[in-house]
Amino acid sequence: MNDQRTSRMTASSWSTRLLLWCSCSLFFACSSPTDQSNNNNSNAIKEGVSPLSVAVVEIPLPDAFSKEKSFWLGSVKSLGTLIGGDSGLFHLGNNTLRDIDNDSVVGIAPWRGKFLVIAQKKQLLVWDSDLHESKLDSSFGEQNIVTLSAQFDDTLWIATKEALWRLKDKEMVAYESLNNVVELHTFLGSALVVARRGDGSFFVLGTDTEGELRVNELQTNAPSLQSLVPAPDGTLWGMSGGKLVRRKPSGDGFVWDDVSWGEWSPEPGKLQETVGAIQHMGLDVNSGRLWLVTEKAIVAILGKQLQWTPRPEALKEIKAISATLDTTFWISDGTKVHRFVRTESTEISYEGQIATFMKNNCLRCHADVGPGRPLNTYETVKTYTESIIKQLEQNLMPPDQKPLVGGDVLLFKRWMEKKMPK
Repeated sequence: MNDQRTSRMTASSWSTRLLLWCSCSLFFACSSPTDQSNNNNSNAIKEGVSPLSVAVVEIPLPDAFSKEKSFWLGSVKSLGTLIGGDSGLFHLGNNTLRDIDNDSVVGIAPWRGKFLVIAQKKQLLVWDSDLHESKLDSSFGEQNIVTLSAQFDDTLWIATKEALWRLKDKEMVAYESLNNVVELHTFLGSALVVARRGDGSFFVLGTDTEGELRVNELQTNAPSLQSLVPAPDGTLWGMSGGKLVRRKPSGDGFVWDDVSWGEWSPEPGKLQETVGAIQHMGLDVNSGRLWLVTEKAIVAILGKQLQWTPRPEALKEIKAISATLDTTFWISDGTKVHRFVRTESTEISYEGQIATFMKNNCLRCHADVGPGRPLNTYETVKTYTESIIKQLEQNLMPPDQKPLVGGDVLLFKRWMEKKMPK
């Protein structure tokens, strides 16, 4: 393995406008994000193989998306979800898309737990329900932005063709020797960042005991890889020829091995036959959960737990996959984006989630006094739940089209499935 230290260069000119903007009345509340679940969530993770319980919603895409080879998604609960690509930037409201900007998008990443940073080829923007110029692009000069990724709540990695940049809190640093990066893969809190160059080679970024950045080039004996992502335990997951492979420490270096389904199932052959060959690999940017789309299934892996669900028959040709901060998995076939929401770990009740949703999104019109029918009690919401679902599905509510906070139409559908407990 080639293990070398990079030289560090502080960018000579970059505007602090984003940081000053973030220091306003919103920013001081952002240092401890409340809408992120951590890797040790309160739901016990069972070992072995189990069903993956998901709710699936299909959202029509603009015609231009049929030509997209990739797309970008970013989600913060208080802001909803943004989706972007060559066709521009869109806001995903109540399962419909609203056009925001027509310029090509090359990346979307969470920032400070409350905002989203949108990378376009010539500039970085910030979304807080409206787009704002960040002026961070002054650091890059004439360099085009290629992509970006968030490693920590206050750390972004930004790739241009000429260099790899790190924005950490208030410091922007350029690593000029790390150029020609076209992909970045990491998740919030990960110790590692995986980068792929334009020639298809990969390198891994980490830090030593003194906090200095280290660059680990993959060994020449690494398998031919189509994808590579970090895992929460410090290993790397790779996709090679329809199989799952892994790089893990061994002595003074690293070794690669083919991953057997036997790590999760006592009948690996049966599981292999059930799910088929791996076709796509994605990474949950919050927990590091590995998502796989195989010939026959959607598979989620976190540690010693493997969950799977049959691949929907409607998913014939897959253009791109992604996962967002709210643990939602997305698959685009060019005409629709299929939204997979894990449902097995959340108990839904009126007092637990529905009342809060109504307070955040509906009571400005539907309180005791207001233009709409009062919907501020368990009884009234229960009575009109079918109407609420219809209004949300048709994007008629809320009439001001503000982003929904704390859920969407799926929340009410799941509540109905549970017989609407109080």
